[in-house]
Amino acid sequence: MKSLLTSALSGFMVITTLTACGGGSGADKVQEAPQASVSSSTSTSTPVQENIEPSTQDLVAASDFDFRTDMKVEITVSGLKSETGKLVFYHGVGFHDEKTNIYYPAYENRLTSMFALNSSRQSIQVDGNWEYLTVEWLPMDAGISEVYKVIKLTGDSSYSLNFE
Repeated sequence: MKSLLTSALSGFMVITTLTACGGGSGADKVQEAPQASVSSSTSTSTPVQENIEPSTQDLVAASDFDFRTDMKVEITVSGLKSETGKLVFYHGVGFHDEKTNIYYPAYENRLTSMFALNSSRQSIQVDGNWEYLTVEWLPMDAGISEVYKVIKLTGDSSYSLNFE
């Protein structure tokens, strides 16, 4: 039994080796195309200009050019029913409830917070690529629920936020 297994295994190894290393005729090989010589018939009066890549010295920007995309905006708050609480500012919208038309903040994008005072102003540095700021008012009075407001950033430098 052992010799039968050994001979079967040996035969399998030989067949596998021959199949894997199988020969072939030279007709299967890809031949390289012969190199053709190219002659140019350009006149000596017109110089041939090669593609020259620009160097950093060739790059010029306007004197007022700036890579910054952020800007400072000022938000004025009014209409708070209570001044005991806090306003939290976020960029972007995390979720929009279409039934109640409430825009909830993307909590991972918190920017800053401030005490909730009527007629207060908050300066925030915003990225020019952001579309919205979401503001969450968290009152400390037991009878008042939190309120969420969204500000569409249009490129202006000041915005009003009314909680009435």
